[in-house]
Amino acid sequence: MGEATSEPGPIAAARHSAQPLLVGREREQELLRQQVERMLSGQGRLVLVSGEAGIGKSALVAAVADTARQQGAVVLTGGCYDLAITPPYGPWLDALGGYRPHDTLPNLPSWLRDLASVTGTTSQEFFEQVRLWLTEIANQQPLVLVLEDLHWADGASLDLLRFVARRLDDLALLLVATWRDDEGTQPISPILPALIREAQPLRIVLRRLNRAETRVLVAQRYRLANDERDALGDWVQRHAEGNPFFASEVLLALEHDGALSADGDTWRFNPPHEFSVPPLVRQVIEQRLGCLSEPTQQLLEHAAIIGQEPSLAFLQAVADVSDEVLATALDESIAAQMLTAAALSEGTLRFRHALVRETLYQRQNAFRRRARHRRVATLLLNAPSPSPVSLARHFQAAGDPQAVTWLARAGERSLAVYAPHDAITSLTRAEELAQRFGTVLPPSAVRSRGRAWEMVGDFARARDDYERTLRLAQEQGDRRAEWQALLDLGTLWVERDYDRAGHLFQQALTLARQELDDRAVAHSLNAVGNWHLNHEDPLPALGYHQEALALFTQRDDRPGVAATLDLLALAQYVAGDVRGAALQYARAVERLEDVDDRRLLSSALANWATAGGYFETDAVAAAEGPLQHWLAISARARAVAREIGWAAGQAYAEIQAGAMLGPRGDMGQALALAGAGMALAERIGHRQWMICGHVALGRMHADVFDPGPARAHLEAALTLSRTIASSLWTAFSAAALATMLVDLGELEAAGAVLDLAHDTERPALTTTQRRCRLTWARLLLARDQPERALEVSARLIDSAPNGNGPRSLPWLALTRGQALAALGHHGEAEIDLRAARLGARDLGYRHLLWRTDLALVQLWRDSRRASEVGWALDEAEAVIEEIAATLPSEVQRVAFLT
Repeated sequence: MGEATSEPGPIAAARHSAQPLLVGREREQELLRQQVERMLSGQGRLVLVSGEAGIGKSALVAAVADTARQQGAVVLTGGCYDLAITPPYGPWLDALGGYRPHDTLPNLPSWLRDLASVTGTTSQEFFEQVRLWLTEIANQQPLVLVLEDLHWADGASLDLLRFVARRLDDLALLLVATWRDDEGTQPISPILPALIREAQPLRIVLRRLNRAETRVLVAQRYRLANDERDALGDWVQRHAEGNPFFASEVLLALEHDGALSADGDTWRFNPPHEFSVPPLVRQVIEQRLGCLSEPTQQLLEHAAIIGQEPSLAFLQAVADVSDEVLATALDESIAAQMLTAAALSEGTLRFRHALVRETLYQRQNAFRRRARHRRVATLLLNAPSPSPVSLARHFQAAGDPQAVTWLARAGERSLAVYAPHDAITSLTRAEELAQRFGTVLPPSAVRSRGRAWEMVGDFARARDDYERTLRLAQEQGDRRAEWQALLDLGTLWVERDYDRAGHLFQQALTLARQELDDRAVAHSLNAVGNWHLNHEDPLPALGYHQEALALFTQRDDRPGVAATLDLLALAQYVAGDVRGAALQYARAVERLEDVDDRRLLSSALANWATAGGYFETDAVAAAEGPLQHWLAISARARAVAREIGWAAGQAYAEIQAGAMLGPRGDMGQALALAGAGMALAERIGHRQWMICGHVALGRMHADVFDPGPARAHLEAALTLSRTIASSLWTAFSAAALATMLVDLGELEAAGAVLDLAHDTERPALTTTQRRCRLTWARLLLARDQPERALEVSARLIDSAPNGNGPRSLPWLALTRGQALAALGHHGEAEIDLRAARLGARDLGYRHLLWRTDLALVQLWRDSRRASEVGWALDEAEAVIEEIAATLPSEVQRVAFLT
């Protein structure tokens, strides 16, 4: 045996640290120390730490947290735990639960103390409230926020992580997230690309230790002769395969077996003849558990049933033990490194590693586990405000039918805090258990899952759940549930089949009038009114909505009033009074914010934004205001839809945002936004928004002389609009397609398309009908019928609701000006064309601007005003080049410029 080495090592009385030693992590520690320094100077960042179970993620993060704490930072740590359903925002609430304000630090807001409080203030504002509260702390004292084990995270927590991580550059906040990368598909996997793209985090992937590093780990723990130290290091490497946690457990097992023994202040190693380490070192943990007394083992088993961090008081009640038994068991467990002592001062027990708890849980036979879960659930029922998620988990594990009720409540709670995927998970588990126990879910639970499916854009599953809700309600004679299911189905079918939707809405209205109260009647009136609106019949629609508003007002139903104001704004918009609709939307948005209806808020914002001008307001007076105002409203619509996980709302808001930028000539961003929205609409099969996307993209391609994609999109839009039986969407699509055909000179085809969707003998009462009439005027011009074109365009200008002359209607002014020029009325034509030019500048419509400049070129050539012709040509060319510079491909740029 060689000489003992001189490296300092722990002696028998205190030879092991509570955490695995950070051997082989020098580079990672240096990277994290640099991030701490950046944070202390006011530059925050997201750090992502991943690796397999036991690789040392928690130890590494704990070290950097200690470093930051020593330099004055506030450190908050929260996590997710296996063998449990993580509730919405679970790790965040866990972290914030450890916050202790002092000096100038703000108090923890009441709405952040528990999930029950969060429910009342969530959605768009909740994310922003959390970010602002973290900012307030970081502005007073640097902050490290650690979220661990996100491979078990809930979807809402990951959405909040993504939201907060986007804006850390100028904030003294270091946000650290850890997860296992050996767990297969995980909730965090789908958001990782976006998280990396948006936050540009520091990414640390922990690898296993090599042989030399394992030898160093051994040397730091034990004073051994050189040859024995190397032999022990190699032996541990062979059995633990470079996993620090496994290595630590192997060393402890060798001590317990006597293969590694103390000899004074040095150690001796005699390799055992037989030893095996199972994949998750459960045998090692079992060896250590076997050294504990029976009462201690029993207490730990009860703790494993409860959760990763049970309160001591609750554990004592579940295990039914005295203070002395509890204290003795804690001493034994901490000495054996089953538990950590850090949380005891807070009245909480904490397992040293999730694998310890898993071993304790799995060693209990199924009957004992069920009995213990039932006891935990029974005690939780008697606690104030028990968590539906916890009760559901314990009743489910106990095989108790009460799990169905609590899973349903957990799902409904998740839906209330805009966590639809979590809601689907809980409600599907509830359904599976209900079938096992020979019962059925109540209609309300089935409906909640249908709403969750609808939010994430799964039409087929949402339809199935709504139809099942309807059958259950009819079988049970529950008229209100039956009425609600009819409305839900009608609203769902609106995106695909207006005739079917109208039939369902009429059934709901009849049922409400016959058997239900005024509130049900008012909601039904709104549904029927909106159906009329989508059939381009705004006057009856306004009547239905006004009746509904009166009923809601009488009942002081604030959500109902807010929803009706939104529908009245839309009806006004469709009726052609876009400026009046914008004022109504401002009022509706304020009410929707007040009642925190996030879905309607997103939709209202998206519609309100387009009132500032886009493709479909060409024949009406757009609302006044700077473009940035309308773009800010549009951006907020998209943000709200994303934050509540509403796929259809996000698709619509993105398409409309692109449609707003298209006429302004910002083609790269316009195509990207509309394309992203279109892709999402196609993924979820939302036909209504697919039509919207096809029209937006078709108009953009047509405006830059890219006829192939333009024709494909616009023909697809018209075909789809006819399949859903909506005259509004049919006219919407036909106007866009006919406009492109006129520009291409395919006049016969343009006329045929318009004839399919628009009766030129009827008054043009709606925004879409007026858009069709404008296209007809342009077709008449192209057919060399300027007298008729002048008549149509003049009538549209004179009849525009809230119009303020030709400048407020620049597309119509251009058309009338061109008709007047063709008739030889050059002076009047110039007045209209100059008004069109001013109107185009007011709205930022660059495509309209260059068209108007070229119309002036033609007018001034005919009038022999050569100097003005040159000016107008220069202006048109400058605008065309500006637009070309925004096109995403060289092929498109060349085609547009030539």
